[in-house]
Amino acid sequence: MPITHPVRLAALLLSCCLLPAAAMAQDDGGDGQSGSRAASVQLQKDVAVLQANPDAASSACLDALKELHKTQDMVAAEESRTKDPDLEVARDVLETDFESAAQACAPDAAALCDKGGTSPAPAMAKACAALQTASRTPGGDDEDDEAGSGGGGGHHRRHHGDADDGS
Repeated sequence: MPITHPVRLAALLLSCCLLPAAAMAQDDGGDGQSGSRAASVQLQKDVAVLQANPDAASSACLDALKELHKTQDMVAAEESRTKDPDLEVARDVLETDFESAAQACAPDAAALCDKGGTSPAPAMAKACAALQTASRTPGGDDEDDEAGSGGGGGHHRRHHGDADDGS
């Protein structure tokens, strides 16, 4: 369908504009949202790659971005009012939406970088380099620390062995 390309392009361009603003708004909270900031940074890198070819974005990625935008709008509306007790809940939902969008869009961005060809556009080459650097950074996955804090196993770390058994 001819309308999918403009819709995809609009969604990705809107993502590029809204993600930095949402990340800055989350910084105001100061209540340990480093995982959310990491997801925001990752999503910005994914979107930067996908902007080179919006048709490479899957429907899961686009749906996650749409959901993220709805939540961003809701949080912005609640922030404009007085101290709404639902604001913390909305921020939690926004954090989850960032993480979901990052997970949904990362495979699309990686696949696009893998198919980049012999002479990708300079902007795409730069975006792919940033994406690949981020994926190789040790400790880039903060979720292991958060997921492991609840006990009951599920640790994804390797060979950290005997340091702290938690018992």
